[in-house]
Amino acid sequence: MPNTQNQSIRDIQAALLKRFAQLQKRLDDATDTDEAMAIVREMQEVSHRVTLAGSLLFAADTQALSDKVALVNKASNQAAKAIREAAAFADALASITDFLATVDDAIDLAKTL
Repeated sequence: MPNTQNQSIRDIQAALLKRFAQLQKRLDDATDTDEAMAIVREMQEVSHRVTLAGSLLFAADTQALSDKVALVNKASNQAAKAIREAAAFADALASITDFLATVDDAIDLAKTL
């Protein structure tokens, strides 16, 4: 196990934390209970992945993992845009799901290192 934190995992965690903060802000603006509950569920999913990434902070880093981070960042930006621009939160759920699936791929790779 390396002595230093894995920068790729730190980058994934940072992307997750940004989306969590954005969802939290969106929660403040929720107009009904269904929307608020959908946002809370997504926040729980993001939080779970923050924890998973934290447990892998000292995994070895590889080029393959760094490449996954680029995909995570792209998906994170798409999710951020969807959350920002969605008239109804339900419209943003597909982008958030894609973002979390990309994060899951990176976390699964890190688990094997």
